[in-house]
Parts: sequence; structure tokens; C-alpha cells
Amino acid sequence: MKRPALLAFLLLAAAAFAPAQQLTVLSPNGGEELTSGEPLVIAWSFSDLAGDEKVVIALEGEEDFGPVAIADVSQGGLEWPAGRKMDGRYARPAPGYRIRITVRANEAVSDISDNAFTLAEPLPVVTLVAPNGGEELATGRVCPVRWSSAAGGLVTLALLQGDRELGTIAVDLPSAGLRFAWRVGADLLNGVACPVGDGFRVAIRWRPAAGGAPPAGSEDLSDGTFAIRD
Repeated sequence: MKRPALLAFLLLAAAAFAPAQQLTVLSPNGGEELTSGEPLVIAWSFSDLAGDEKVVIALEGEEDFGPVAIADVSQGGLEWPAGRKMDGRYARPAPGYRIRITVRANEAVSDISDNAFTLAEPLPVVTLVAPNGGEELATGRVCPVRWSSAAGGLVTLALLQGDRELGTIAVDLPSAGLRFAWRVGADLLNGVACPVGDGFRVAIRWRPAAGGAPPAGSEDLSDGTFAIRD
């Protein structure tokens, strides 16, 4: 056998017997019911990788999908607010999700949860109590906007009519205050005049006082609509 042919044969033989690079998703690996926003650990094992390779961790499902993190393979795991994607949005609660982990430089090295898990509705951080629908509010009168909150932080109140947000009623109120005295009919903070009519709702949005992305369950709306009259 000529030298070049022998060398090629030896290289092929070495490649054939080289240990295969491997990734294995350990958790979540199927059957779990995860509450959206709840902290949990995505864990994996690996073999025959240097350890400094980057892996892309992605959520896959029929209802939603997208990358959730990039990490060094040597980490072996990371904490993840269930359902949160890298763009800051949360996947829609639904069954049928899996986690896929892939070596970024070699997509052939990849693994996915053995079975699907369910992403459940988030526990509410804040809940609007009033006005909650059916009220008829008079302009010039004070209406207490009331809420309950499961965490310290700040809340913003906005007024909607139908599907359109008209403007902000108040910003950065302490969530522990649980109420705000809203003078019905006063101009909104963005300068928009508060109209009279039907089909109004109040939206409340919670955020951490220290900054950062709010978790799932940090927004609520009046359950029904109310009216504003002169």
C-alpha cells in the first residue's frame, strides 16, 4: 500500500474508533408540569467535549419555541425561569414542550428531552381588584383603583378602551400600597384627555423595583368593562 493511501486509511480508522461527542438532557426530561416563571434548573451531561464549547438551549413546542440561553457546556446546568425566552417574552402555557441543547459549533451534537412537559399558567404577581367591570364612574369623582400583590415592587396603571390603550393613569406606585385614588376624567399622564363612554378597563403592570425583566404573571386587567359618564 502506498504511503498516502496508508495515511488516509489510518486517519479513517482513527476517526472510526474515536469516542463520539455526546450531550444528554437530564432535566426537564418529560412528564413535569412547570409553572410559567417558576425558577428551575436545566441540567445536562456531556462526554468527549473540551468543556469550553458553547451550547444553545432552546424551548421546542407546537404552541411556541425559541432559544432560552447560551452557556458553556462545562456548566452542566443553569437556572431558568420556566418558559422565559432570550427575548424576554414567555412562551404560551401549553402541553407538549421539550428542551433541546445543541453545541453551537457542531449542530450534530445535540439532545432533546425524552418526553414532553407542560408549561402551566403563571401564578399572578399582581391582581386587579377594582374597578373590575360593571361600574359606572362619574367624571370628577375619585375612584379607588385597588389591587393585590404577592411581591414588593412597583406598579403602573393604564386605561384601555376596547383593545386600545389610551394612556397611563399612574406610574411606579409601590405595589404594597394596594390602592390609588384615581380622579375619573382627569387627563392621562401622556396628555390624552380621558373620554366618556363605555368599554373601559384598567390594566396594572408590576415590575421589580431594582429593575430587570418582569416575570410571567406580572400584568392583569379588569375582568369586565366599565363606563365613564359626565
